[in-house]
Amino acid sequence: MRAIDHLATTPWIHDHALSKRVVDAVSGGVVRFINGEILTLAESRRLVGVEYLKTLPYVDAERIGSDGKSFGGFLTLYALIHAPDVFRCGVAGSGPTDWSYYDTIYTERYMNTPAANPEGYAASELVSRAGDIGAAPLIIHGLADTNVHLKNSVAFIQALEKADKPFLFVPLPGEDHHYEGDGLATALSQSTAYSGGRWGNNSPRRNIRRPREVTAMSEGIGDRYLRETKYHPERMLGRDLDWAAKPSAYKEYPSSRRVELPAPVPRREADLHRVLLARSSVRDYSGEPLSLADLSYLLWACAGIRRVAQGYAFRTSPSAGALYPIETYAVANNVRGLEPGLYHYAVRAHALEELRLGDLRLETARAALYQGICADAAAVLVWTAVFERSKWKYEQRGYRYVFMDAGHMCENLYLVATGQGLGVCAVGALFDDELNALLGVDGVEESAIYMAAVGHPLRKGKE
Repeated sequence: MRAIDHLATTPWIHDHALSKRVVDAVSGGVVRFINGEILTLAESRRLVGVEYLKTLPYVDAERIGSDGKSFGGFLTLYALIHAPDVFRCGVAGSGPTDWSYYDTIYTERYMNTPAANPEGYAASELVSRAGDIGAAPLIIHGLADTNVHLKNSVAFIQALEKADKPFLFVPLPGEDHHYEGDGLATALSQSTAYSGGRWGNNSPRRNIRRPREVTAMSEGIGDRYLRETKYHPERMLGRDLDWAAKPSAYKEYPSSRRVELPAPVPRREADLHRVLLARSSVRDYSGEPLSLADLSYLLWACAGIRRVAQGYAFRTSPSAGALYPIETYAVANNVRGLEPGLYHYAVRAHALEELRLGDLRLETARAALYQGICADAAAVLVWTAVFERSKWKYEQRGYRYVFMDAGHMCENLYLVATGQGLGVCAVGALFDDELNALLGVDGVEESAIYMAAVGHPLRKGKE
């Protein structure tokens, strides 16, 4: 059992010590095996642990939850069913939901056999009572659990579905009863996310198959952003733009050494329909260097100028309001004719501006959540957003268009690279501050938002 403060942001590890003290203090009153029957919260005279938590100045008595694994998972589900007015959320990991499913050496030592003690088993099973649950639980179970069989969670989930009750389920492929490594990390992160953002009435969130309208109490920053940047017909009032304050659509590093790029010409013509059929994310690269001509063509296809007319430069990718908030950087790992390092793509000059030389493979991979493809690829393109370019016209809604623009550019990269026989893998999982530091941008006025690995695909049968 644990308390979650009103912000609901404390990780499980941080407050585990408090949780353990509370559980140790009340374990005698929470669960007892008497006369072959499991007596739990419903039979305890008072919830000593909860009463203690309510005395703490930083505990919101209306936001107390329970979490537990194995027998603790059973207790959590039992608490949500039998004390829904007390426990407003719960994380149940690999818990028995019907003791007739559990191993005999443990269960029958206390409860005898199901045939000899049907009343005791009936009183302690949870599946038939799933419809009485108050809050939506987060259920976690290892798919290779040989101790508490997966059947326990599946039977309970089926009962929840039948009763039209909300829940969240996190399966852990390959994990036994004792989570380790990635499985443990997933369980802890999902538990923290659940407890940190699933408050609101007694049903924090519907099962993903039946999404519920977000309530004011449960909405997060992303929900608020989408709501507050909506356009409404009755509110579409015009405003004057300050043309003198319009940001430039180009960023340049005048003091950096420039590397002239070859004219952007494809090595081969490609049929668009065939390219669309062949396009995929490529995560294995051959190690063959990328030519400077290929890099030139890829950069131009993403962000280059295709024609100039009446003083306007029309680019290869669309941009809301032709404001072009996205800047392109290239980490050269293995590009023929280009020293390894970090470069900025100067759009108007169709050239690279040298920012930093050196082997940046490991640093780039670390910034991409340790994804090795960013070290294996011949080059990594990184897109940043200069937010003020879009906000100048569209204000806060401009953030929507920034991410759309980056998506357009990356799709161009995919299609052109595929047509040239190259491979691309887009990366959206990144450590923002680490990547911004690598690029030398402040993360406020300009921030990294997207990246993509590029290289020659590893052909089957070749190492």
